[in-house]
Amino acid sequence: MAGYFHADPAEEGQHWTGWILRRPTTHYVFALLLIACASVSSHWLLVGSLANLEEDSTVINTSGRQRMLSEQTIRLAGELMVADSAREVASLRQKLTTSRDLMRDSHKDLLARLDGMPAVNAESEPIRNAYFGGRTSLDDRLRGYFSSIDDILAAEDDAYSVNMPAYRAMVTAHRDGLLGRLDGVVKLYELQSQERLRQSEQLHVYLVMGALLLLLVEALFIFRPLVNRLTKARDDLIEQNAQMARMAVSDTLTQLPNRSGFGQRLDTLIDAQSGKDRCVAIMMMDLDRFKNVNDTLGHNAGDRVLVEVGQRIRGQLSTKDTVARLGGDEFAIILRNLSGPQDASGVAKKIISSVSRPVDIDGVEASVGASVGITIFPDTTGTASELMKCADLALYQAKNNGRGQYCFYDPVMQEVVVRKGHIADELRRACIEDHLEVFLQPIFSFETGRVEYAESLIRWRHETRGLIPAGEFIDIIDEFQMAAHLEAVVYRQVFGRLAAWREEGLDCPTITLNVSGVNLRQPDFCDRLLQSARSYSVTPSKIALEILETVFVDRGSETVISNISKLNKLGFTILLDDFGTGYASLSHLMDIPVDGIKIDKSFVQDVGQGGASEQIASSVLSLAQNLDLMTVGEGIESPDQLAYLQDKGCDYGQGYHFSKPIPMDEFEELLRMGAFGINSDHTWIRERRSGT
Repeated sequence: MAGYFHADPAEEGQHWTGWILRRPTTHYVFALLLIACASVSSHWLLVGSLANLEEDSTVINTSGRQRMLSEQTIRLAGELMVADSAREVASLRQKLTTSRDLMRDSHKDLLARLDGMPAVNAESEPIRNAYFGGRTSLDDRLRGYFSSIDDILAAEDDAYSVNMPAYRAMVTAHRDGLLGRLDGVVKLYELQSQERLRQSEQLHVYLVMGALLLLLVEALFIFRPLVNRLTKARDDLIEQNAQMARMAVSDTLTQLPNRSGFGQRLDTLIDAQSGKDRCVAIMMMDLDRFKNVNDTLGHNAGDRVLVEVGQRIRGQLSTKDTVARLGGDEFAIILRNLSGPQDASGVAKKIISSVSRPVDIDGVEASVGASVGITIFPDTTGTASELMKCADLALYQAKNNGRGQYCFYDPVMQEVVVRKGHIADELRRACIEDHLEVFLQPIFSFETGRVEYAESLIRWRHETRGLIPAGEFIDIIDEFQMAAHLEAVVYRQVFGRLAAWREEGLDCPTITLNVSGVNLRQPDFCDRLLQSARSYSVTPSKIALEILETVFVDRGSETVISNISKLNKLGFTILLDDFGTGYASLSHLMDIPVDGIKIDKSFVQDVGQGGASEQIASSVLSLAQNLDLMTVGEGIESPDQLAYLQDKGCDYGQGYHFSKPIPMDEFEELLRMGAFGINSDHTWIRERRSGT
């Protein structure tokens, strides 16, 4: 035993050499078996690694698609909230349904994969916590998100607005970190994939080193193809992840940064706050008349216009500046290295001029315009979203100034928004508490002296400001989408009073209603109006509708024309109000069924003085007579104006010369007195003006 444990090394080496030489075939076969075992083990390890890698790739792609679909659904929902036509609403609803279904399927797929994982281990626990952990889990957020989409899709078309609860819930979900948590899930799966790959590579190294000790060259030939395949698969996965990251911050149509990418760049710029970037302009821009391009040339043409506009804006900027497409026809711009606001003014002018040039679409010119809102950082401070909001307020003011304009942000704009919001809240209460009251202003026939029409005008009896005319709050009605509330008030008072007069046997004039473009752009407006009239047994012949011609150049003009044609066929009288102050008036008279026109008071006030207004009034009256249309002169305040209009063949007159708008109760008393009967010498007028 002692000799065994203390053998001479030289003798031991000779012993092993002799043993190998004595049994060469056995040991050769043994060596080959070891190589084969290592090769087979490595092969199955690599096959398993590739399978895991493909599985991880599928899961990561599914998670990434979940995130992209979330971006897509919120964008589609936002476009649906401001959709202008039934066709556009239907298209967006279909797209939103498809995106929701794909997102829900991805969610189910990921949950199924989690169910297939072991209950608790180092890989599954972080992902399970990401999905089901926290006070409000990602799973609960997604289910609530899907529920919000379902509510939006189940809503009526006229319920869509940016204040819709379901849409606000979607926006809140995004703002509260839904996208961040989806990104976190993708990151966890990527880390899991990398950890698996690291472990597989480590074990693979051990096996390869063992095989190389026996036959290095053969090992290289065995494993090299599989190693190359594994490396290529890993590189492909990295490239796919990088591509998804780029897509998350890029607009697929114009290849410009999207809203998310723009926000990231602006956040970075704000955080820097140093060097030449201390003076930065943030611009918000959208296109004027872009809806007309889509309506007349199609959405493909509209897409080509958006791409061209993006390139034109890019051409006016330096390499350090940024232009992004936020969605629809809305763009955002960052101008860096400015010496002062005057630099931003110059760029804004160039952009507006460049964008306004016609775009050739297969031989057809598409013409759009641009309006720009600008805020200067750090003169205006805040987060990226707050700066963009300031630029948005400036953009809104630029549009109010006439479009094709640029405007700088002023803190007063925010005060105006707050004040408008306060007025809107008061108006909503006024509608509920019945503080809005309809007044009537008589319209006289010059031929008979009879009051044949009366225009309904809304007044707000404010508890502190007294009686407020509609002109001071009608913009609030349109901007805050309160037309339906005002519509209900007017219909209830006018139709209810007409029904009462009919039952009493009073012969009342035809009542005119001022119809807003907001209402006319709603496909169900005609049905609502007709249903309200029928509920009071009021016939369309007792109602005339006054429509501003400016509604024909706004979005949704096709729906407007369709509604007017339908109303005319139902028997409502159609009057074109403030004629001559809008656009393309003659074309409107050709396209829509109009019964009469009201000559704007701005032309009536200067008649008899030989100026341009007098010539316009005379031309309008001549045109109306040739087209066999009734004419109403508005704003008559003097006998000379009355005499001129009568001499030129005007049919009706309205204005303070006859009567101011009067409350309906007083109007009713005059009906009972017979004051609106034939009165060719205008005795009633003199009595009204003298107070008798």
